[in-house]
Amino acid sequence: MKFIYKLSFLAAFFMLFTACEDDESLVVQDQESVFTANNGDVSNLSLNFSYPENPATTVTFTGDEEGPFTIVLSADPEFTSTVTLGTTQTSSFTVSVANLNTTLLEIGAEPFKEFTFYLRGESASGNTEALIYTATTYVEADPELNAPVEGSSIVLDNSTLEDTAATIAFEDFDTEGATVSVNYTLQATLGGTEFTAPQEITANSNDDNFTTSFALTHQSLNTIANLSGIEAGETGDLDFRLLATITTETGVLERTSNLQTVSVTTYVPLNGPRLAVPGPHQDGGDPSFGQWNPDENENVAFVPYLEASATGETDYEGFVYLTTEYKFVTPDADGNFAWGNVDYGDASGSLAYTQQLTADGEGNCATPDGEGYYLVNANTTDLTYSAQKTDWGIIGFATTGDDSGWSQDMDLTFDRASRTWSITLDLSVGEFKFRANDDWGTNFGLASDGTLEFNSSTNMSVSEAGTYEVILDLSNPRNYQFSLNLL
Repeated sequence: MKFIYKLSFLAAFFMLFTACEDDESLVVQDQESVFTANNGDVSNLSLNFSYPENPATTVTFTGDEEGPFTIVLSADPEFTSTVTLGTTQTSSFTVSVANLNTTLLEIGAEPFKEFTFYLRGESASGNTEALIYTATTYVEADPELNAPVEGSSIVLDNSTLEDTAATIAFEDFDTEGATVSVNYTLQATLGGTEFTAPQEITANSNDDNFTTSFALTHQSLNTIANLSGIEAGETGDLDFRLLATITTETGVLERTSNLQTVSVTTYVPLNGPRLAVPGPHQDGGDPSFGQWNPDENENVAFVPYLEASATGETDYEGFVYLTTEYKFVTPDADGNFAWGNVDYGDASGSLAYTQQLTADGEGNCATPDGEGYYLVNANTTDLTYSAQKTDWGIIGFATTGDDSGWSQDMDLTFDRASRTWSITLDLSVGEFKFRANDDWGTNFGLASDGTLEFNSSTNMSVSEAGTYEVILDLSNPRNYQFSLNLL
């Protein structure tokens, strides 16, 4: 007499799925209330990477026959090629989420894409009828960073700033058609420092211009190297790696690529045309330092500068902490700043803020809103200037872990000695920006070279949650930078 038995899939998590009415049947329960009946014999399964050790299903045999019982999977209904999920001597067998996920990947499933497979039980007396399932697996393999090549050397050149200095290339699972998007973050850090404070460039796999390779220009890689600790004109090692982050409603899946170490020789940047901005603010709050001196070789704490956008331009820009009054001093033919050079002041001839400049009979320029940190612009062709007082904050999803973070700034504190803004706070994985005066009129996003750019639509991002020291450095005109230091 032919032995008749049935299989039941007991829930790893929630409700009973379905039961066939004949003697050879399967009873299935789901792991997260995600099973649904499809024509009475199809189950839809989504495996959750957040709980890899949880049971996915329990297979139970009913009937008079004793084991062993074997559960096999196949990608085709004829079971021409099978993979054994497991074998048991008892009447039940439990498989974990991780084990089922790995097995499905082995028989051809692609991560985060719907995959159909067939399951049956086998014993000495015969096989059960197959059930058809669809499943969505998750990725297990790490991305692979192929370029830059381990041990290669890159010499950066300030005469070819926009040319490609290095190509970043990597491999990962095919995200086209996947149910998730992947945030890829290239990290670079000084060799051997274990990515304690990496520089980052972020791309999203759902972006229209997404590609698994992209270029770093001489300028952007030089900035990364400088921020990592390789001084201008020096040679040092940079470690590169790629982070791949997938965020779903049930958790965050983070993967890290292999590491590639590259020797990088930086260049000494060529400054654009500059104006010095002397005044009583130059003592940096320390009376032992002098004031009103455009010569940085004299006893002053520092000389603040404005810089034009390019050689031949006169659209000067920069941030300066101002106290009461100031002027603009041009360099001589050798690039030296000193009194006796052409200098500009307020066209009124006295201490005022008319926003008009003159180099003949000028007065000192005034601060329109008292002492503070100003965005200063001057144009020596149009003979105009402006000073906008700014207080800076950080804003975005990363500050709260949800979209409410875009509604309120976290204020940064200015330090006159270091001329930087900073704050220590907890940050979540997500995006953020810097903005002035709790308003979007003046804000910073990310430029293509990794520096900050006025009103850029590209947000900065945090790839690892934790407590950070956030530093905003606007002291170098037209080379505005920030750093995230994980504490």
